[in-house]
Amino acid sequence: MSGGSRLTVIGQHLDVGSHVTAMLANEHRGNSTVPCRISGKRFDNMVVCVTDAIAAPSVMSHLVLSIDSAGVNFSRHFTFVPDPVIESIMPFKTIVRYYSYAYLSISE
Repeated sequence: MSGGSRLTVIGQHLDVGSHVTAMLANEHRGNSTVPCRISGKRFDNMVVCVTDAIAAPSVMSHLVLSIDSAGVNFSRHFTFVPDPVIESIMPFKTIVRYYSYAYLSISE
């Protein structure tokens, strides 16, 4: 799995502290974790993080957000699924214009 999923945590006072980390965790599978890198600026009510890649499909049981020495667990399941395979893109050629449509044929 490629990773790169953007997760948004919404709450209050999320811009406090100087050291912020986030990770997805699954205590049911030997405490496995997947880092989630903090992306961009933090706001009072929002933090965005981007997941790293993972080797195999997996379900994570919660998100751990740590600000300085305080950690908060969010019990939300997150499922990593295999990357889709693009089988075709239509049309093959198009006229360049302000907007256009493309149709993708994707299998899992």
